[in-house]
Amino acid sequence: MAVEKKNTLHNHLLALKNDERVFENAFEGISRMILQDEIEKVVVNGKTTYDFKIFRRGKKHIVGMYDEINSFVSYVKDASEGGSSQEMAYVLVGEPGNGKTYFVEYVSRLFREFLSEDRNRKYTFRFTGLDKIGTYGKIATIESQTYEDPAILGMNLFETEKENRGHLARKVGLSDEQIDKMWENFRPLGACSSYIWNDLRNHCDGKLDLIESALDSVSTEMVIPDTGSTRDRIAAVLVWLAGYLSDAEARGSACMPALVSAAQYDHAVRDAHHRFSAARRQVLIDLIDGGKASGELTTAADSQLLAEMLVGPLFYGRLMSGQLFPPDRVSEIIDVVLT
Repeated sequence: MAVEKKNTLHNHLLALKNDERVFENAFEGISRMILQDEIEKVVVNGKTTYDFKIFRRGKKHIVGMYDEINSFVSYVKDASEGGSSQEMAYVLVGEPGNGKTYFVEYVSRLFREFLSEDRNRKYTFRFTGLDKIGTYGKIATIESQTYEDPAILGMNLFETEKENRGHLARKVGLSDEQIDKMWENFRPLGACSSYIWNDLRNHCDGKLDLIESALDSVSTEMVIPDTGSTRDRIAAVLVWLAGYLSDAEARGSACMPALVSAAQYDHAVRDAHHRFSAARRQVLIDLIDGGKASGELTTAADSQLLAEMLVGPLFYGRLMSGQLFPPDRVSEIIDVVLT
């Protein structure tokens, strides 16, 4: 008897409906993380203010900084509600040693721990059965090239918003309120995902049940910190990549040698592979450019070259030597390349 798949797009959307998972942007997640914790009204220097207890826990919690914390919470809350803060940056200014960096790192750690909880995990999706289409060579599975949430795909199954809303209401049972909430974070599919989705739709003659059978909803542990030092953020990306390449259960990693081989002979696979690689490489390039702009990185070398040098040992181990690069040694690569 066939085993029912539990990681389909439909089941992910049902989990959203039943509040077992959440679909939200980073502002909404951080705001929820802070505001669901204890809040106390206190008097500081003769002035009434709020003390958010999430910042006061642990052996090395934040001390003081009432004005800064209240300002940060107001900024995040306004952005989470679609206010003007959504288009602004939050900047901490002060003398060296007054706790700016520690505050940023503290919030980053809290958010990483928050995302590790089952209900708060981030998910993406992958296309399966692509080898049956005939234009992807031996490639059977491709993950979303930009790690889009499955809810984004759920809002782009059809060509019009009306059709997509109707499908989510009829097939998933989402209420009008839940659908409206989803659409607050609506965006079109990325170009690569949209291309593959259209191929699947044409292959299945538009039969949605057949198309959805070619989709998996998968959890992604790759969380690129929005804050912290440039070196730490680059290290987070490389640690994730090294772990992913060594994961025998990750089908994207398992099919990588076949993908490289097929790209030599099939132009469609080659184009998809190049777009995929460019999108992933751009993450590191942006981090390096940001480090140069902030003065954290003093190298004048080309950012794309540096990005390729950072990931080179990881892919060499996966594709050439058979000796996988250990995640706990990525700091050595960073020291060599960025020093």
